[in-house]
Amino acid sequence: TGTKLGCGEGGCGACTVIAVGSDGHPRAINACLRLLCGCDGLALTTVEGLGSQGAGYSQVMKAIAEGQGSQCGFCTPGWVTAMSALLGGAAARGAAHLTAKEIEESLDGNLCRCTGYRPILQAFKRAFAHDDSSGISDLETCAPCHDVATGKPCGRRCDAALQASSLSNGEADRRAAARRECDRALRLVSPTAAVAARARAPVSLRYEDEGSGLSYSRPASLEGLVELLRREPAALLHCGNTGMGVGKYYTPRGPTAGGVAP
Repeated sequence: TGTKLGCGEGGCGACTVIAVGSDGHPRAINACLRLLCGCDGLALTTVEGLGSQGAGYSQVMKAIAEGQGSQCGFCTPGWVTAMSALLGGAAARGAAHLTAKEIEESLDGNLCRCTGYRPILQAFKRAFAHDDSSGISDLETCAPCHDVATGKPCGRRCDAALQASSLSNGEADRRAAARRECDRALRLVSPTAAVAARARAPVSLRYEDEGSGLSYSRPASLEGLVELLRREPAALLHCGNTGMGVGKYYTPRGPTAGGVAP
C-alpha cells in the first residue's frame, strides 16, 4: 500500500493517514504511533482513498507529480495525505483559503531524502496557496542560479517549466480549483454516519493481548481514568505516543511493555 513504515518513531511521515473524530476535523496522524485499539470511533483514510488511476487522481496528487515533487516515491503518499488533511481541515473550519506560510509550516512532519523539499512545497503552494509566497526568498535569488556543467547562468528554466505545468491558467481559476479541492478532500475523509455516532458517544474499551500479556484500556471519563490508575498505578498513559518510537531501544518486548527508563 501507499502507507509505509519508515522510521517507526513518528519522524518521517511515510506512514501518514488522515483521521476524523467526533469534531469532524481531518487531521494527519502517524499510523506507526497509533495503537489499533485507539482507532475506535475514528474514520481513517489512506492515500488509496484519495485518488487512483481508476477513480481519477486528486489535485494534490497531480500537483506533486506535475511539480516534479516525487523522485523515488517512497515518501510521496505521506505528503499527499498530509496536504489533503490540511485542505480538508481548511474546509471543515470554513477557511476561505490557505496561505503559503500555513502550507509550509503544516508539512514539517514529512521528510524527503531525494528532492530537497523545494519542488514539493513549491508545487503545493502554487496549486493551493492564496498568496503563493512565504515571504522568504529562494536561495537562487540571493546568488545567481547557474548550470553546474557550464557555470553559466541558467535563466531559471526550471521555474519556467514549472509555471508552464501549473494546474490553472488564471489566478481566479487557480483559487477556485484550490477551494474545490478543499471541499473534495473533506468529503472523501468524512466518516460514515455509524462511525460519527460512535465518535460522539465514546465507550470504555479494554483489550488484552494474550500473546504479550499486555492490555489496553480506554476510559470514557475522567473519573474512569482516575479509577483505572488507582487499580493499575504502573499503567502507561498514551497521548501523542511519541515515546513508543524510542521505547524499543530500552525494553526487549517493545515500547508498551513497561519499565521504560525516564
